Amino acid sequence: SLTPAVGARVSEWTLVRPLGQGAMAEVWLAENAAGDRVAIKILRDVAAAHAPRFAAEIEALQRLEHPGIVHLVASGRQGGHPWFAMDVVDGADLALLGERLLGRPVSERHGRAREIGAQLADALHYLHGCGIVHRDVKPANVIFADGHAVLADFGAAADVDAPVGGGFVGSVAWATPEALLGGRVDARADQYGFGLV
Repeated sequence: SLTPAVGARVSEWTLVRPLGQGAMAEVWLAENAAGDRVAIKILRDVAAAHAPRFAAEIEALQRLEHPGIVHLVASGRQGGHPWFAMDVVDGADLALLGERLLGRPVSERHGRAREIGAQLADALHYLHGCGIVHRDVKPANVIFADGHAVLADFGAAADVDAPVGGGFVGSVAWATPEALLGGRVDARADQYGFGLV
C-alpha cells in the first residue's frame, strides 16, 4: 500500500512535504530527478465512499485546460491507492490575500477585487462551458500564482447532468440552499459561491 511520508516515491516523484489534507485525501509537494515540482493528491482510504468522487475529480481535470484552473500533470494507482499530480500553484489563497488587503487603500482593494473577479468569472465560464460544476467555490479554493487567480480543488466537481444523490457535497458556508437540501445543482450554484466570494 502507499503510505505518504517524506521521501516516499509516487511514480517518478519523491514526496517532499505535506501541503494539506481534506476529507478524503492528502496533498503533498513532490519533485522528480529533474527538479520538476508538482502537488500530488493521494486518496487515503480506497474502501471509503470517497473513491468515486476522487475518480470524478481526475476525470474532470483531464477535460480542462485553462490558465485559471489547476492543471493535471499525471494520474495513476500505486499500492491500490489512486493519486494524481497537478501543477504547484505557489501562492496564497483568496482568504489570506483578503486579509492582506484589509489594510490597503480602498482604491487598491477595489481594483484588486475587480481583477480577481474577472479572472475567476472567466475560469467559471470556461468550466461551465465544459459541462462541469465546481460545487465548492470559496476563498480557500482560489489560489494565486504570479498574481493570477487559479481555481483549485475539484473534489466536489460534477457533470451538470450527473444524477442527484449521495448527500450534500461542498462547504456549508458557501453552498446554495438547494445544495444543502441535497437537490440538483447547476452553474448557478457556482455563481452563488462566486457572488459570496
